[in-house]
Amino acid sequence: MNVSKEGKKFLIDMKVYLLTKGIKEDDINNFLEDAELHLIEGEKEGKTVTDIFGDSPKEYAEELAEEMEVDKRENIKSLVTSIVSIGGYWILNSILFSNPNHHLTISNVDLIGYPIILLLSIIITVVALKMSSFKSKLIEFSIIYVMVMIPILLLVLIKFVDKWMGIPIIQLSGSQSFILAGIIFLVLIIIDFYLLRWIGVLTHCYQVKKYILPQNKKNELNFYGQL
Repeated sequence: MNVSKEGKKFLIDMKVYLLTKGIKEDDINNFLEDAELHLIEGEKEGKTVTDIFGDSPKEYAEELAEEMEVDKRENIKSLVTSIVSIGGYWILNSILFSNPNHHLTISNVDLIGYPIILLLSIIITVVALKMSSFKSKLIEFSIIYVMVMIPILLLVLIKFVDKWMGIPIIQLSGSQSFILAGIIFLVLIIIDFYLLRWIGVLTHCYQVKKYILPQNKKNELNFYGQL
């Protein structure tokens, strides 16, 4: 017998909530296996999620989180890899797609604004997932939608401020930019191999084949067309 839709939502919400609390994933998975068995047995007897786990799943999850161990090392690793990965993708995009000459220019506004937005985005994501857990689908969607819009609006604001007050601090030529892009790409491959093994590496190679190589070919055609 499979778990009901209500039971599946409870298990998903519980996993998301406990992950946002930084609990060890092995402990979470062990609990979810036991919880699923309880749900299957309880639903066979006609019980609901409320009958099995109480009226407030969020309070139950909070009590459970207090009894579980926080995986500080894994949390720090996830935070660092997220910052490096997102920052790396942003620089790669700036080099390969934002400028037709592939010159990388970073202003004082970029240097201050983007790291702040990056940290805020990570915090907002965690808060949004935590707040949307154990809510109805409509409320869950509304919370995540509003939270996602905040970093987007901040990025737009950074663009406007950069036009008014931006002073170039770092300026790299095309060849220097490509060298930096190569270094960043290797770092991202190492990170993905460490986290996802070969799946992450193959994903990167696919992205290069699909997006970067056609873009470079297009630039070559434009160059020869101007001769």
